[in-house]
Amino acid sequence: VILIQGGAASRGTATMPELEFQVKCDTVPGEAVKVVGSDGLTGSWDPQRSRFALSTDAASYPTWSGGGTVGTGKLEFKFVVVKDGNARWETGVDNRSVLVSESGTRVKAEFNQPTMSETPLNSGAAPKPPAAPAPP
Repeated sequence: VILIQGGAASRGTATMPELEFQVKCDTVPGEAVKVVGSDGLTGSWDPQRSRFALSTDAASYPTWSGGGTVGTGKLEFKFVVVKDGNARWETGVDNRSVLVSESGTRVKAEFNQPTMSETPLNSGAAPKPPAAPAPP
C-alpha cells in the first residue's frame, strides 16, 4: 500500500519522490501517451505494463501530463504513443534519462525532440503550510 503524504509517497518508513511529466505530443483520437522505461513502474520497457499513463484535455492539448512515485536515482525512459495494443516509440531521440531527487522532479519535453528540461518539483514554489494537528 502506498500512501501520498505532502507530495511524496511513503511505503512504511521509506519515502518515494514524485516524478511528473509534461510532453508535447500530437495524437489522434483513441491514442494515449505513456512513459515507458527501465524500472518496473515504467514497465521495464513494455508499454502495456507501464503505470505512467499521461492525460490531456481540450484546454491543454497537445500537452500530455501525469506522473507518480518512483525511487530516487537515474531513470531511463521514452515517451510512447499507444492505441489498441500497438506502440509508436520515439525514434528521433536516444533513451532519455532523469535523475530523480528526494524532493521530486518535473520533466518537460516534446515527443521525438531531444531537448528536455528537468526541475525539482518544489523549485520556486512557496512552501506548503504545516497541516493542522488532529483534534484530541
